[in-house]
Amino acid sequence: MFFGRISPIKSIETLIKAAKIVLKKNSKVKFFIIGPHEENYLNLLKDLIKKYKNIAEKVENFSFTQLFPNIAN
Repeated sequence: MFFGRISPIKSIETLIKAAKIVLKKNSKVKFFIIGPHEENYLNLLKDLIKKYKNIAEKVENFSFTQLFPNIAN
């Protein structure tokens, strides 16, 4: 699980690449990426997830507003 600002400096693509390796050994694992995001970087991550087809259903992204709708931005 990653919980924080989704931006290039956080190198979340490393987590996605690691997810690919982990899922080869244990297909029951699920990964969550949670936080506010920079739209361009989030699109890059989504493209990377699509590239690694076997992980698309195992990596989920949530914004803070999806998880905590009562908290004002």
